[in-house]
Amino acid sequence: MALEMNDIHIQDYHLMWEHKKHLRNIIQYLLEKEYIYDNTVMDGIEEIVRETLSARNMVLKYAMSGQNSIKEKTAEKYKRIREKEGKVIYAVLTELEKCDMESVMWKNEE
Repeated sequence: MALEMNDIHIQDYHLMWEHKKHLRNIIQYLLEKEYIYDNTVMDGIEEIVRETLSARNMVLKYAMSGQNSIKEKTAEKYKRIREKEGKVIYAVLTELEKCDMESVMWKNEE
């Protein structure tokens, strides 16, 4: 996402933060229902949610100040968020591949 002073729509960045919170809820559900067992993914997504909120707030600061240093730091932060999210998603998918869905379905019906 390129940050241009006259082209900033904070709703985009707020939506991204909301998306990360929703992803956290999905991971929490998967852990509660024992579809996945690796609790470290929850730590990872929590960090992503915090970082995305921080980045959204930096976009607001940039929109008000126009300081290029904020713009550059924000762009770097979003790159790190993308990398972290990829690792978390990969970990979740790896855990789901291990899951024996048939036994989980029987357990949840009891």
